Amino acid sequence: MNLSPSTPQPLAIKSNPSNHEMNNKAKLYLYFLALIEGGAVMTCELVSAKLVAPFFGTSLVVWAAVLGITLAGLMCGYFLGGLATRRKNSETILYLALVAAAAFMVLMPFLAEWTMLRTMSMTLQLGVSLSLLFFLFPPLCLLGMVSPLIIHHLTTHLDEVGQSAGTIYAVSTFGGIIAAFSVGFWVIPSLGLSKPIMIYGFILAIFPLITLVRKRQFYSLIFLLCILPSVLLDAKKLDSSQFSIRHISEGIMGQIKVVDINIPPYKSRHLLVNNFLQSEMDSANPEFSSWSFASHFAALMSLFPEGSKALVLGLGAGTHVKQLNRAGFQTDVVEIDERICQVAHEYFELHENYTKIIDDGRHYIKTSDQKYDLIVWDTYLGETPPEHLLSLEAFEDVQKLMNEEAVLLINFSGYISGELGLATRSIIKTIEAANLQATVISDTRLPENKRSNIILAYFKPLELEAVAFQGKGGMRIDDLSEKVIPKNTYQNQKAFVLRDDHPILDHLYLPLSIERKRLNSKSYGENFRKNGLQSFF
Repeated sequence: MNLSPSTPQPLAIKSNPSNHEMNNKAKLYLYFLALIEGGAVMTCELVSAKLVAPFFGTSLVVWAAVLGITLAGLMCGYFLGGLATRRKNSETILYLALVAAAAFMVLMPFLAEWTMLRTMSMTLQLGVSLSLLFFLFPPLCLLGMVSPLIIHHLTTHLDEVGQSAGTIYAVSTFGGIIAAFSVGFWVIPSLGLSKPIMIYGFILAIFPLITLVRKRQFYSLIFLLCILPSVLLDAKKLDSSQFSIRHISEGIMGQIKVVDINIPPYKSRHLLVNNFLQSEMDSANPEFSSWSFASHFAALMSLFPEGSKALVLGLGAGTHVKQLNRAGFQTDVVEIDERICQVAHEYFELHENYTKIIDDGRHYIKTSDQKYDLIVWDTYLGETPPEHLLSLEAFEDVQKLMNEEAVLLINFSGYISGELGLATRSIIKTIEAANLQATVISDTRLPENKRSNIILAYFKPLELEAVAFQGKGGMRIDDLSEKVIPKNTYQNQKAFVLRDDHPILDHLYLPLSIERKRLNSKSYGENFRKNGLQSFF
């Protein structure tokens, strides 16, 4: 057919009202497919970012990889979809692309774990990129084919191409908007990661699958074979004589695990967020933590009289709340993930003797009109620091919540020297730029990779000589002032002032994140795999 630019010719002939009515229904059906396709793209992107968190964290590098692979998959899909419009069976290709994309969505949680178990020992950039290329690229490439094919079938005249393309991309984007809010705000926090992606995969597949069966394309039913692996692969061995996983859930902060370790005579319970150790409880003495930095916190609480008011950002397993309760504080706790509160109560013997606030820490600081004597920031995770809480502006904001003699305690990485200590030194420099004084306390008897630093920020000088470092069970060990790291050991080394408009802490922390991931994977991963707990990593 010869087409003149000045005289558009019809690509399809519609001759009677009944055909016209049927075509309107067909258009609505295609619009509906575009809507759920857009939602599927956004669901894949959100879920994939959370799937990689237990293995590679949630740093800027991870998000850059997720966005890059997403765009690469869609780009290839758009190109292949355009080529497919030339085929006589392009309508069948459209429905098969949707069904195949749905199959990859259903299998995504299992493909992701299988892949990342084999790439987590690589560098962060390479490991996360290869993993996403394996389990995220295929469904997005197939979904990218959908819009060009739908536009092709909607267009009956050349002068309708622009309108058809604009409408389809608008409908698809609207589906993505609905998915972004619903999946991000409600679905993942309620159902975790595996169930939503599998359910959406079935929704994406069912309508084109019915269409293909009606066209006698029975081979498309191979999609149903994906249900079997999704059921069988969900059965995991979680227990052994020395290690057992008591709880696993997925949600807003990623994956949470509660793990029991029983190596006589030591028995402990651990809270892990994205497979990084967050808290540890001595099972025989649940009121106390075996970590030395927790004792440092308890000693610093003795600076304040009974009845003082405390704010804790980040509940964890409730170690600090237990300490504050013993010291007679009135405690407010801000926790962004309500699952953490539930886990702390159910598995770590924390009682509801504090005020719970489900909110982001920075948002609470900006909106609260409370005053506190002690503020504890324990939001630090192994894979990424909360940089929005550690900027100059954040330290300026928190000052309005601090009484004149208040102290801010920040739990952070044990590194303070060299390249791996750059993030810690930059936090100290930022505190001082906010017109606060800063002191670092740590158990210097331990190497930097096995300790935590407590960074103190305050208005007035502290008399730490009068504060006893309390060991397990309350036994006095030594003077806390002996735990202060001298400033001359790090003061002249490179550091930066961290600002909201230049968020570089994630980048500064990257070498440390890689090192912690390596050590974490070696110690925990090897122990659990030796005991048959493949699901741990």
